[in-house]
Amino acid sequence: IGDKAQKPHPASASSHADAETEKKWSRAILHSQAQIIDQIHDAVISTNWKGTISSWNKGAEHLFGYTAKEALGRPVSVIFSEKEALKKKIKKPLQSKGELMAEFSLRRKTGEIFFGHCSLTLLRDSMGHPSGIAGHIVDVSDRKRLQDEQSNLLKSLTKRSEELTVLLKSLEERVKELTCLDGVINLTRICETVEEVMQKIPSYIIPAWKYPKITAVRIFFDGKEYVSKPFTATQWIQSSDIVINGKQRGVLEVYYLEERPILDEGPFRNEERRLIDTLAQL
Repeated sequence: IGDKAQKPHPASASSHADAETEKKWSRAILHSQAQIIDQIHDAVISTNWKGTISSWNKGAEHLFGYTAKEALGRPVSVIFSEKEALKKKIKKPLQSKGELMAEFSLRRKTGEIFFGHCSLTLLRDSMGHPSGIAGHIVDVSDRKRLQDEQSNLLKSLTKRSEELTVLLKSLEERVKELTCLDGVINLTRICETVEEVMQKIPSYIIPAWKYPKITAVRIFFDGKEYVSKPFTATQWIQSSDIVINGKQRGVLEVYYLEERPILDEGPFRNEERRLIDTLAQL
């Protein structure tokens, strides 16, 4: 009796058919997804873990200038202006967090550099090991340019504000000096005696110095002494000889009663030196 042909087990045949159907369904889904991705205007690309480009949609063609045929199989470093960007700025953060959103300096086929916002996702194999990277990239050059312009404008305005503050401070000091000079000159007109002038001069000098609350004045004139109250002679002194018609008649002294930071002449400013010399010649 000859051997009869073995018939396939009904359950085995059914499983094989189901598997084939599932594969076809999966391929259809992947094909559909690929078509959708290909129609997205933004760039969508993927690479293996070594950085070789494995997918490249029409948005990527438009953004970078490479056709899919030109890009596929090439290292992704071709689109980065920094050669070590993939290793230093992408792989390590992705391994740590699984996702990364950042802006990078990118390069088109023409060599033009632009800024792109990249949303990257780590792809893993069935064992959970990194197998690749999927990325969505948008050109943000215009936004970046606007941000830079706003930043530069802010810096310019800040610098200008600082310059105006210095100018206003200088003008304030100049007003104090002019008020002092005007007051002293006016004393010579309204006071009846030299002694009266000398007694009132300190009240005009003190507000003109940088630290009026700790400023004291002493005047020696024709053998007499005139001082502000309170008064203490300290080591922080600025003085000028009072000379009238080529003859020294006395000394004008301005003191700080407390120590202050060193400026141009000890704790005193050059402007105060010019003012005290001018007062001594009036």
